[in-house]
Amino acid sequence: MLTIVYPTESFFYPYHLAAAGIAASIFGLIVLVLYLVSREKIKRNGGQKKGKLKIGLAEGISLATLVLTLTVSGLYPFIINPILDYEVSYEPGQKPESNIQGYMINVTNWGLSPAKNAIFSLTSHNTRFYNFTSEPFLGNNTKSNTTVLGNALFSISVLPPRSDTTIHFKADKAKTNQTLITYVRSDEKVGYHDVKTTIGFYVGLGIGIGLAFIFMVFKKKLDTITKWEVYLCAFPIVGYIIIFTLVYISAYRTHFLFH
Repeated sequence: MLTIVYPTESFFYPYHLAAAGIAASIFGLIVLVLYLVSREKIKRNGGQKKGKLKIGLAEGISLATLVLTLTVSGLYPFIINPILDYEVSYEPGQKPESNIQGYMINVTNWGLSPAKNAIFSLTSHNTRFYNFTSEPFLGNNTKSNTTVLGNALFSISVLPPRSDTTIHFKADKAKTNQTLITYVRSDEKVGYHDVKTTIGFYVGLGIGIGLAFIFMVFKKKLDTITKWEVYLCAFPIVGYIIIFTLVYISAYRTHFLFH
């Protein structure tokens, strides 16, 4: 059987990790500024802390805006874009030693918008691909191109929102120890392998940053921000990113294109 691997663009690591690192850095800078402002106010007050919390209209509006922004930002990809999740696997009940094997690509559009002109690009050196079919049967909405040895292209004109489609095909490999690389793209997005994990990461990161930021804003109002409270907010965010990344890489290392 061909060894199934995925391109780098289909994983959380490294591109989403870089985006998370940037978000965490910006959050850290904001926390540092809040801390320094709080320390400066205490100095101006002769070392006295306010010890009394008063949330005015401006602060209330700011906190409400923050919550609304986080909510809209989290829902934004679901509202205007398709979200393609795909997995390549072997057809069950096959003999591993046979050169001719059946494979299937399961693709799900988790978004609320259709994915237009979805293409599935397959590459495996000196391998012949053939017999492409889709489930459900989509008739004239699909096309396949297998004219170049070692490459194949299968396209679907549209993948509706909340749809689940399976593509079946066969591969006749010339040699052993070969890889099968599958790209999934549409006019709007690239496909992700196990996109639910990536979404879960961003939800957790957004909740953590939001709660920590609100906590720091309240502490600033009291002029009681300490270095330990800065660490209390910063370390869990950084630790969450590092631990998630290590667990993710460990779980998916056999599927990376370069491993």
